[in-house]
Amino acid sequence: MRTQVSKMRTPTRRATKTVGYASGTQRHVLRGKLQREKAAHLSTYVGLVTPVPDGAACGDPLDRAIVGADYDLTVELKARRWKALQSVNGAMQRLGTRRYGMCEDCYSKIPAKRLRVRPDATRCVQCQARHEESSARRGFTSLQGARRL
Repeated sequence: MRTQVSKMRTPTRRATKTVGYASGTQRHVLRGKLQREKAAHLSTYVGLVTPVPDGAACGDPLDRAIVGADYDLTVELKARRWKALQSVNGAMQRLGTRRYGMCEDCYSKIPAKRLRVRPDATRCVQCQARHEESSARRGFTSLQGARRL
């Protein structure tokens, strides 16, 4: 009887498991960057204190206008930070799946350079440009409706 000795293979670059097209090391780097972005957005969000517009506290019309403008600005900034937090959380969830790094519109790969700069990107550059152009044509702003009544 002949016994075969199994040949041990040395791991090659192709042997690394990829998710989407990011290797384990790339995912680790991206996850760290996303966690830092999340912490920055969260600290800014928590640090924004919404001033309570109280008409009785300031009798001067100019003071009321300033308090109202501060309130509107703070509400808009909080809405933007919240949206950024949701985007980062979504990217962190996608990072463990094959959907990370794939454009949600055309399903092509998002370039690695774009993901390094914007790890929470969900669209390739061309689809993002089309999305922004169509949003601008409709006159839509991301914070429309976030203003107080």
